[in-house]
Amino acid sequence: LAEARARDLEQLSQFQGRVLTRIEPKTIGAHILEELRREAGLAWVDEPGADIAANARDFDRILSGANLANVAVGALQRDVIEPAIEAAQVEFGDRPAVHGVLLHSIADTCWTLGLPALALATEERALAILRGAAPDDDRDVLAARANLGYFLFAAGRADEGEPHMRAAAEDFARVAGEDDPKTLFAR
Repeated sequence: LAEARARDLEQLSQFQGRVLTRIEPKTIGAHILEELRREAGLAWVDEPGADIAANARDFDRILSGANLANVAVGALQRDVIEPAIEAAQVEFGDRPAVHGVLLHSIADTCWTLGLPALALATEERALAILRGAAPDDDRDVLAARANLGYFLFAAGRADEGEPHMRAAAEDFARVAGEDDPKTLFAR
């Protein structure tokens, strides 16, 4: 029963991560711009003597240099990811295995969205929590450790990342086999 619940939790966490990684910041940015145009246009209609076409041109000119993907990622960070990190603590702080897996999944999402500093900090926290709840050769601990190593390596901190990646790869190979996808990722 415990193994079935653990698999269910892992599948749920992976599903949530996959859903969030399908987010396309450029598309969200374009949607934000469309909504801003729509809302501004509605406001201009109510302005006596407003030149709606000129206002729209000015609006587009002012925002022409804005990177809408960055706007979307910033909004996602503030309005989705950071609250999710806080909610994971509030809702699952007393269940470290669940809390750690959720943070691990959120860290993956942060990485995918181009938030490496938040990904690294969140993965460090996930690993610390998971290590307090499970042995070092637990698959969740190993996955978090492999990710942490990768994030550190990518951040230019190879001397810190390499030991995590090496240990995770060796332990994954021992626990799951040489051909397991997580073993291969950790290498």
